[in-house]
Amino acid sequence: MKFSVYAVQFKETHRTVTTTNDKTEERWISRFHPTKSILACGSFQVVIFKTVNTSLPFSHWKEKKGKFGPSLDKQITALEWNVNGTQLAVGCEDGEIIVWNYPSVVIVFQMNRHLNRVRDIKWNPIEHDLFATLQSGQANLLIWHSYPRLHSKSNLCCEIKASNKECNRKIKWKSSVEYKTISQVEWITKNVIALGFSNGLIEISEIDEHESGKSRVIKQFNHKDGITSLIWNGRTQYLASCSYDKRIKIWSLDTDEPIHNQEFNSYCYRLAWRPNGRTEDGIKATRKLHENFYFVCGMKDGAILQWNPLDHYEMKKKITVGGHSIESNQTWTTVFKGKCNNLQGFSWLSTDSITDTNCKLALNSNGVKVEVIEYDKDRWPKLK
Repeated sequence: MKFSVYAVQFKETHRTVTTTNDKTEERWISRFHPTKSILACGSFQVVIFKTVNTSLPFSHWKEKKGKFGPSLDKQITALEWNVNGTQLAVGCEDGEIIVWNYPSVVIVFQMNRHLNRVRDIKWNPIEHDLFATLQSGQANLLIWHSYPRLHSKSNLCCEIKASNKECNRKIKWKSSVEYKTISQVEWITKNVIALGFSNGLIEISEIDEHESGKSRVIKQFNHKDGITSLIWNGRTQYLASCSYDKRIKIWSLDTDEPIHNQEFNSYCYRLAWRPNGRTEDGIKATRKLHENFYFVCGMKDGAILQWNPLDHYEMKKKITVGGHSIESNQTWTTVFKGKCNNLQGFSWLSTDSITDTNCKLALNSNGVKVEVIEYDKDRWPKLK
């Protein structure tokens, strides 16, 4: 059954977490495991929710306590699984980074090189122990191996600065942007990385692994204002970006102009590309499949929109969401209205099925509750 914005009704599910600290203002960052029905949630500790049946409501998932040790006594500000779910990394408000092996839950990496809170962690899609970390308010991007390499004295692979200066003995980053803040990072392949800047520029750079780690810019794209999110989709080989210019654009590395370009009424903080899809025989056929282009967009006002650039609506329809009648606008529809913390992004549940009953989206939340919005089989949209 095709996943359709008009066939899906969402509901909110809150789970209260038993904490081991006395902090009054907790903020939870939640990420689904890339291959299993597991949700990792981080605040001042890491809590795991699990199930064996992905179609079960989140209210029936089992909470696993204490596996990641006692309270960290510091706020977790970033949390991400690596591409195969064998490692879980967190970044903290004081700049510390911790990586656990999973499921053994042994700490394999612990370092503090950032001077401020870690705002983002991105794992490499090919090398399972390679990841990048971005510090809030600074222009530095650090790239690490969670396991040290042979003959290497440090886990740090390189440090990238937006100021176009040599950062350390291994990498000379040749960026065309000077004195601009790196606002977003996204891996494309093992040695190709996309950087979004505060001036709206996106640079795709290739790191040369054979010549002392030098790099070269191979592609540039532009928005009219700062980049707020970047996401790469390996199935379609497209890069999606959003910006303070209120536009979402989808790019191919083979062209200079965006493949899709959508303007919204407000700007989008974060994008999440639904991982469930289908691969046809050849990239051209894959790029034509409707189910490969479902996005959720976290907006400035806390709403979450669902958007598919392949949708073509000839008439507006109204659906019922949370008891309120919402009118679809152009090629998107509102699936959640509230005070969601969209700055930290959100996470799709990845399953083998693309049916609506397995649709779950983990949000970031404040307080002692973890929040997921999911398919509600008891409430169907009312078309008018």
